[in-house]
Order: sequence, then structure tokens, then C-alpha cells
Amino acid sequence: MKTTKTTSEIMKVMAELASYTEMMDELSIQVESLKDEIKAYMIENDLYELNGEDGSRATYSTVRQNRFNSSLFKKDFADIYMEYCKKMEYKKFCFSR
Repeated sequence: MKTTKTTSEIMKVMAELASYTEMMDELSIQVESLKDEIKAYMIENDLYELNGEDGSRATYSTVRQNRFNSSLFKKDFADIYMEYCKKMEYKKFCFSR
């Protein structure tokens, strides 16, 4: 991937990304707080489902799952575990402010 941006331009892009990332973090906190309010209301009123006047819908229920404990399996059956491991390679982008 070829880019024609200068170092100065890409620094501005990074600053913009930092700003948007901060906004996103702040919004995520607000979103979680609103979700918690709705969940508390649903628990207090013993509701599984809540429909908003605007067509929105919230459900709050218990989910049960069985998950495979690969760490324990690896510990107890290391040789078999390695037979079924698949090596993967990928690129990872990280950004922090």
C-alpha cells in the first residue's frame, strides 16, 4: 500500500484518530451506563423484554453455554493438542494515546 502523505500530514491524521478514539471511549462509558439503567429497570420489574416507543427493543436474559477449556485440555493432553493446532499469521495494527 503506497501513500503520498508527508510525515507532517500523517501526524495530523494520528492526532485526529486520537481525538476520535477518546470520543469513542467517552461514548462507550455513556452507552454502558444507559444499558445498566435499562437492565436495573428490567430486573426491578421482572421483565425479559422491553419495547421502546421509537421501535427499539431490549431483552435481558440468562444465557447458558458449554465452552471447551482448551487450556486444561492442553495441560492434560499436550501431544494431542499440538496435533490439532493450526498455525496462523496475520498483521495487527495497534494505536494508543
